[in-house]
Formats: sequence, structure tokens, C-alpha cells
Amino acid sequence: YYNCELAGGEKCRTQIYGDELIDFGDLNNDGVNEAAVVLNDWPGGTGQFRTLFILQKNGSTAQSIAEASLGDRTIIESLKIDKGKIIVDLDDRGVKEHKIYLLSGNNSLILQ
Repeated sequence: YYNCELAGGEKCRTQIYGDELIDFGDLNNDGVNEAAVVLNDWPGGTGQFRTLFILQKNGSTAQSIAEASLGDRTIIESLKIDKGKIIVDLDDRGVKEHKIYLLSGNNSLILQ
């Protein structure tokens, strides 16, 4: 877990949701791999909010360029990048979902 602070000073905790839920691939056809990673935001209480982030290298650091909510307390079963698509398999309270995202030209994630 990583301690964080939201706008307005509210405290939160964030963690990477499993080591296997990181993948790399070229999502914007620039010849450089981006990273897809699922983070778990726990602001307190019972909520466990999963978010898909797309990161790109910016000098010696990684910069978030897009994100998509994957829900509260969902179980992320797999994450992979394949031929420019981000594929997420998850279980949302017993309902299996297969989601495919594309990174648009304006750095937003589009659900296919």
C-alpha cells in the first residue's frame, strides 16, 4: 500500500492490484511500449476501487496518460495488451466480464 493525498487534503491508500496485472505494449503506434496497470484505491470503509491506468515513459519516470474505472470490489482475473488493445477479464460480484479498451488519439480509453 502507498499512502496518498487527494485534492483538499483527504488521505487515501493505493496499492498495485497484483504483480501479474501489469503488461506492456505499443498502444498508440509510436514504436514505444506503454504500460497497463490496475491499481486498487482504498479511501477507507468497504470500497475497493479498481482503476486501469495507462502509463508512458517520461524521462526517467512513468506518467499516467489515461485511466478507466473497473468498479468497486471487482476481481481482476487478467490484464494483457494484444495488438494495441487492452484486454481485461474481471468478475463483478459473480458476473464475468471481458472488456476491451483502445487508447484514442486524445489519450482517453474507449471501451469496445
